[in-house]
Amino acid sequence: MKNLKIFKIRSLILLLLIASSSLLKAQNEIKLQNTAVPFLLINPDSKSSGMGNTSIGISANTNDMFQNASKIATLQEKSGFTMNYTPWLKDLGLDNVYLLTTGYYRKINEASAYHVSLKYFTLGTFDFTNDNGIPNLPSQRSGEYSINGGYSLKISNTLSLGTSIKYIHSKLIQGNFNGSEYKAGNSIAGDISLFYQQKENAEGFHAGLVLANLGGKINYTNNSKKYFLPAKLGLGVGYLKNLDDKNTIEFGIDANRLMVPALASNATQENIDAYYAQSVVSSWTNSFSGNTSTNLIDSYNLAAGIEYNYGKMFYLRAGYHYEKSAIAGTTDYVTTGASVKYNKMMFHISYIPAISSGVTRNPLSNTFSFGTSIHF
Repeated sequence: MKNLKIFKIRSLILLLLIASSSLLKAQNEIKLQNTAVPFLLINPDSKSSGMGNTSIGISANTNDMFQNASKIATLQEKSGFTMNYTPWLKDLGLDNVYLLTTGYYRKINEASAYHVSLKYFTLGTFDFTNDNGIPNLPSQRSGEYSINGGYSLKISNTLSLGTSIKYIHSKLIQGNFNGSEYKAGNSIAGDISLFYQQKENAEGFHAGLVLANLGGKINYTNNSKKYFLPAKLGLGVGYLKNLDDKNTIEFGIDANRLMVPALASNATQENIDAYYAQSVVSSWTNSFSGNTSTNLIDSYNLAAGIEYNYGKMFYLRAGYHYEKSAIAGTTDYVTTGASVKYNKMMFHISYIPAISSGVTRNPLSNTFSFGTSIHF
């Protein structure tokens, strides 16, 4: 029974990943934002995930190549390497579903830097059976990844710009199922980001802006339907205060919104065809206006976090994350985290504690994230 339960959970996740949908209520109808490769929205940073996934406007760190690449140019160290590991949905009994990321940056000069990174998400192995539970197809291992490269530049002492491009590969299932030929999907996307810091030593006010996952659609079958990438707009602010020579405290707040058009659940076939036929650029603008738009208050997520640092060696973090119009409805959770520095290495850990039970229990409960970074 346990294996059957896990298989059903995996099957549900697989279907969601083929076309992840955010449900949006608009008066008497339900609107759905359909996207593929939602793993691109998962924050891999074991540091900022301890602050409720606040990352856009807080002070810079090596993992910003994943969240706001413009901050990389503001780092003081000449180069750095990072690696993060997050077991995913462990609270649902899944053992080999996880997110793994690694990345490297190098300063070209005092004002610019480049970075390369890999983000890999695995769903484990799927066993296909008939109605009697007898295997009728070979098992398949499903996974997705993106390979990223980017450049960041300090425009002034307080403002920096970042750009990056990513190749996306998504292999969920392959083969012929119910008359459709399924294949791996591929696409290209880019990010544009800005970062402002009041002082070069990172003290004071910060702000960030990110346009992420701007790219072509992705296709999994031999038909003409292509799914949108999870393009998003993100804004963040932060404030760092040096309490004395050894103690600092930092606050941060992020707000994110999907730039994906919405489709009414009672749409006609003509409307469905028109929805998927939208150009990529039109889909971004239509997500804010028109028949396929969503109200601003019905499609967003917020994150807030705090970090205490002693002597640039020990760090403690806490945060809160709130998301509206996720598949399961409104989602919120608290986070905690810590870091320790030894020589040139940093070790990070974050945790999402379980604060509810039953049907209200967050599937991300009891999620740990581990990371390390080193500067050269």
